[in-house]
Amino acid sequence: MMRTAEALIARLARASARGRTLALFFDFDGTLSPIVAHPRIARFPAVTRRTLRALSRLPGVVVGIVSGRRLADLRAKVRLPGILLAGCSGLEMGLRGAAPRPSPGSRSRRILADATAALVGLAKGFPGAWIERKLFGVSLHYRRVTPRRRSSILRLARRILAAHRRGLLVSEGPLAQEAYLDLGADKGTAVREFLRAVGTRPFVLFAGDSGNDDAAFREVQRLRGIPIVVGPLPIASHFRLRDPAALGAFLSLLFRALRARGRAA
Repeated sequence: MMRTAEALIARLARASARGRTLALFFDFDGTLSPIVAHPRIARFPAVTRRTLRALSRLPGVVVGIVSGRRLADLRAKVRLPGILLAGCSGLEMGLRGAAPRPSPGSRSRRILADATAALVGLAKGFPGAWIERKLFGVSLHYRRVTPRRRSSILRLARRILAAHRRGLLVSEGPLAQEAYLDLGADKGTAVREFLRAVGTRPFVLFAGDSGNDDAAFREVQRLRGIPIVVGPLPIASHFRLRDPAALGAFLSLLFRALRARGRAA
């Protein structure tokens, strides 16, 4: 981790020294916060929270979090004023002046209702699985399903969502299968809206852990920023950190480096 951290921090420090705003964006579950038995009991590690607060107070640094959680739930978990937030994978933007999302029509709602009903039926056959209904979306969680049965429920969930795919954005979450109505928003559009709030010449970093972060990763690569995979997701072109604790350690090193550079300036 140290060699990777040093290379990334050096790159970020150079961008900052050239007068570019550092836009540090993150997924929440599995990235900043470890995956736990149920999303309700997820905890934002205190040391990581303190580090993000400190980073956000540095001149020329903006911090944002984009999550599949509802925006209100994300706010309650994060509890950091001044941090940019987006919920429901970009469908809920916590930005003043953000463009409102179009309301789904009856056909879209029916597509989501049918997909949800099919996933509910599937979950009943797998002890430990449960359904999370979201704003214009649904997630099938299987992290508490017996490991030997996980491949079976994932295969069947993919089949269900493929049958209802028209009008849905389907992605892999951390031990979850997720679907949202396609309303022109995802984590990539959330990154773009965050960057409009940042201003000119941003240098962007995004850290995420699962397939539902792909749109944000693609946007960051398009902008020649830094994509960081937290955990085992197999993307060879991205930087990798072992787990949320390693990301927290990286952010502490970054804060110390930027603070030292600021004092030396």
